[in-house]
Amino acid sequence: VSLPVQLVYVTNSHFSGTDDTKIGFLKGDPEVDALDLDGVCDLLAEREAERPLNAPSKPVTLKVVSALPHEGSLLASVNLIEFARFVGEGERWLFESNVRQYLSKSKINQGIRQTVERESEHFWRFNNGVTMVVDQFEQRPDSTVVLTKPQIVNGCQTSLSIKRVIEELDSTQRAKVNGSVLVRII
Repeated sequence: VSLPVQLVYVTNSHFSGTDDTKIGFLKGDPEVDALDLDGVCDLLAEREAERPLNAPSKPVTLKVVSALPHEGSLLASVNLIEFARFVGEGERWLFESNVRQYLSKSKINQGIRQTVERESEHFWRFNNGVTMVVDQFEQRPDSTVVLTKPQIVNGCQTSLSIKRVIEELDSTQRAKVNGSVLVRII
């Protein structure tokens, strides 16, 4: 299946009248859409209305090893076993906002699986981690983060590879998994 390519020019400034004239030259074959700051804000507002409704209305929890708050977001280290549990519980709705879905047979996924199985303690070094957006989060003193409507927007391959390899391990193998994955919660 071949999908059409959509080209978009995005800037974090506002288009002026002169910019609008220049942007006119982008219209051709293939057509290039242009978004300035106002266009990005409009698009985000439009997409917000389209956010998945399947996410649970009650908050879900994620146990973290450590967390660093930063400007309304959280960078957390999450144990691979705990992360696999979280992904397993939310797999039906957790990836609805992800633009790419899981690609089951890829060299990248195989590498992720091998790292979890053979070098789990180094997983966080070899992997960029996962980015999750939420409506809100609460960091509790017991190292639990309570998440409202979480969506993994970057890291579908990582998340599902971790989940699947952990599910396939027997209890002896699972006991040897002592690594973590970095999770950005925004």
